[in-house]
Amino acid sequence: MGCILALLLSAQEDVGRLIHRLADADIAVRQRATDDLMQLGEKALPALERALKDDDAEVRGRAAQ
Repeated sequence: MGCILALLLSAQEDVGRLIHRLADADIAVRQRATDDLMQLGEKALPALERALKDDDAEVRGRAAQ
């Protein structure tokens, strides 16, 4: 059971890093993060829903995609 929890926490941290990268100064980094989040699908939805309320318009726009 400990391994499953560790994997879940790791996945959540990865999604969090991708959300953070949506605000990167480098457009290539932002686009890669957007693509990676789209590939994650439903796993990323809770974080994307929170990102819709972000102060950064770029983050909100990419989260809405």
